[in-house]
Amino acid sequence: MKRSIAIITLLAVAGLCASAQVLVETESFDDKGGWVIDHQAFEKIQSSYLMANGKGVPVEDACTTVHFDKPGRYHVYVSTYNWTSPWYDGKGPGEFAVSIDGEELPNSLGTTGNCWEWQYAGEVEVAATAFVSLRDKTGFNGRADAIWFSKEKSAPDPDYKSLDRQKLLGYPETPEGYKADFVVVGGGIAGCTAALTAARYGMNVILVDNLPWLGGNAVMGVHIDGAAFKNLYPNLGYAACDIAGIIPEKKNDASAYKMNKNNGIGGALPSAYLPSMNDPIDMSRSEILKTREKLKAAGDTVDARHERNFLKEEIRRQNGAVNRERVLLEAGVTIFHNIHVFQAAAEGGKITSVTGRDLHTGQDFSFSAPLFADCTGDGTVGYLAGADFAIGREGKSYADEPSAPARPDDKKMGSTIAWAAYPRPEPGTFPTPEQLPWAMQFDSDYNIRNAQWAWWMETGLEIDNATEAELVRDNYFRAVYGNWAYLKNNDPDYAGYRLDYMNHIAMKRESRRLLGDVVLNENDISSKKAFPDASFTTTWTMDVHSARKTNSQRFPGWEWLTNSSNSRPEAKVGRYDVPYRCLYSRNIDNLFIGGRNMSVTHMALGTVRVQLTLGMAGEVIGMAGSICHKHGSLPRSVYSDYLNELKNCMLHGVPGSISNPGRLTILPIGDSITQGSGNCTSYTYPLWKLLKEAGYDFEYLGPRSKTYDVGVLRHCGFGGKNTEYFVPRIDSLYMTYPADVVLIHSGHNHFIEEDPVQGIIESHRTIIDHILAINPDAVIFVAQVIESGKLPKYSYIPDLNKEIKKMVKSYHSKNVLLVNAGKGFDWHECTADDMVHPNPKGAEIMAGNWFKALQRRL
Repeated sequence: MKRSIAIITLLAVAGLCASAQVLVETESFDDKGGWVIDHQAFEKIQSSYLMANGKGVPVEDACTTVHFDKPGRYHVYVSTYNWTSPWYDGKGPGEFAVSIDGEELPNSLGTTGNCWEWQYAGEVEVAATAFVSLRDKTGFNGRADAIWFSKEKSAPDPDYKSLDRQKLLGYPETPEGYKADFVVVGGGIAGCTAALTAARYGMNVILVDNLPWLGGNAVMGVHIDGAAFKNLYPNLGYAACDIAGIIPEKKNDASAYKMNKNNGIGGALPSAYLPSMNDPIDMSRSEILKTREKLKAAGDTVDARHERNFLKEEIRRQNGAVNRERVLLEAGVTIFHNIHVFQAAAEGGKITSVTGRDLHTGQDFSFSAPLFADCTGDGTVGYLAGADFAIGREGKSYADEPSAPARPDDKKMGSTIAWAAYPRPEPGTFPTPEQLPWAMQFDSDYNIRNAQWAWWMETGLEIDNATEAELVRDNYFRAVYGNWAYLKNNDPDYAGYRLDYMNHIAMKRESRRLLGDVVLNENDISSKKAFPDASFTTTWTMDVHSARKTNSQRFPGWEWLTNSSNSRPEAKVGRYDVPYRCLYSRNIDNLFIGGRNMSVTHMALGTVRVQLTLGMAGEVIGMAGSICHKHGSLPRSVYSDYLNELKNCMLHGVPGSISNPGRLTILPIGDSITQGSGNCTSYTYPLWKLLKEAGYDFEYLGPRSKTYDVGVLRHCGFGGKNTEYFVPRIDSLYMTYPADVVLIHSGHNHFIEEDPVQGIIESHRTIIDHILAINPDAVIFVAQVIESGKLPKYSYIPDLNKEIKKMVKSYHSKNVLLVNAGKGFDWHECTADDMVHPNPKGAEIMAGNWFKALQRRL
């Protein structure tokens, strides 16, 4: 339900006097002008608010029309905050005023006080309707949460949690409710892949996010880093590519990634992304792009190479968000944007529902399901439900991590914001450091010569980034403003620059980490500890950030410049396979945990926290969720009871992706009789035609290929190799090409003098056993091999075929089946000149034998 303004009149009889109040939420204004919606004080005021993010230039008025049931005189209060008060006792810079029907009320707002509070704007006479405006005075981030009109000179209760906004806004007492099989909260890359994966497995999925665009940090400025070509399960990551906008065929192509040779970190190159990521888009999607359009309208040009690159990246980010929306909607995911979850109901150690508030309208919504995933980054859902969590650094006694401090502390990685200044024809002016006494102070001895943001500009290193997101962001504001004030006015290199871009939502690296049955630590990773439930793979270093010493000396407790640990040799991971048990809560039974709030220590977070890695973790969550849904079970039981089923899912990849399009997959294994070459014909081609004519939807898999008139057919035939060749390679081959059906025709390339039969049979058993260990559902057809006229070399084949029959029979399994590939095959008529390899007639006979066996089983 969309409301541009929501009002209720309350009557309280005291003697013969009646009082009336009207609440107006600023985020519901009809026209927000140059003000932006911010939600980072929600934990304090239970609402979003409007902020004048003008970078020192007053923004356009925000305005709306308010209707009054009782015209007359009203006292006007505004919920606001003097945001520099934690650091500065003087007048705050966020000054603004309220205007009613063009008349500005007498009292300026936002410059006094030291917390969110109701400040008195003045008294006004109103008719049945009034035109209300917020008028920014400075451009330095004034903020207004709500306006309260009261017949009496009485502000609302200063305890924001006691303010029943739903009742005052006229919404139902019970939130509008929605049910699903799976509710995912948090629309970053991990949340998107968890939702997409579960939906592609057939679940009814709701995705709830508090931003207008899906992608979390990725849509606000962070690169989608991480590598998907080194996975334990090569078919993990295709859904993450769908969500990221990476061309699926590039996923396992190492050349599609830019990787640092020294430490191995990096991510997909721009060329690895879908061409549509670079298409022109509607500029209204992005505050940065809207600003660019305004600058162009004023005659400014984009001359700096850095700015052109910056704008290209912003277009890719916004197109990425559009792509994510499309992919998720096509999969059937129901998406709720701009909903901030602030309540969780739990019974008996399980979440029953979560409640979120629409940041644009103020209306509450409830979401219920048997399963939930907390992909918020802050661990919000788990925290609200009472899940065990950690924050800060673990002490040495916790896991004896080499990099841990002696005692636990509150130090953590912080948050950053994208900002930029560029050369302009009309560069304008900016206040001097002396004119900004509330900002951090810089001088010739200490300043940062940067006109754009960088990863190492981050703050909130000892502050709770979950509950104090506004404070963390505001400290970053005053750092950038203070440094820019010095550069602009004192460094000739920057005199012609203008500060034009400044996002206002902090991109967080670390806050709460919810605890699972395994809390991954630094020792696990450095020792390459192998867990039985190894799942997604991380390749980033143990990259944790800490304050620069000189910055700490200058701004103790409020640092905003950091160093990274990724240059240390011991930080290099190479690759590591993270256990599934890091992805669910240890004490909230139906809660999965994804994104950077997964179950790891502070040190281990350094390697799993990048976007493409988190996307693959989301795929595992979605797979596990589908298994829970199928069996009516909970996340822990996926490990205890259904681990092989999860491994099978990871092996095959997400349905609907390039790796698992939902069709039958066949892996032909063998020597040159499978491979085919020259005038020697493989059975795979005529078998392909028989299967297609019978209506099967299938594809061949394998590391090798041969081109026919129907296109390229893949296979796993290696000319000149014997059965023993595959024994040390079968795990890698099958995990890379995890087919539903395996066809084994192997037994040549020995001599009778070697007495090879027993060794060939043992190799067959090993190959079969390893495939079934990886995928218990695989169907394996084992062929009695074709006869040969090359004698006496191959005179052992009759004995081999008798032993193959005995071996297959010993499995007593419908998944290990015998095929007499040589039935009707006479080497005199069916082989090429070498008397070994099938000619076209022989290939047809072999294909017919395979086909009959496949038909009986499939």
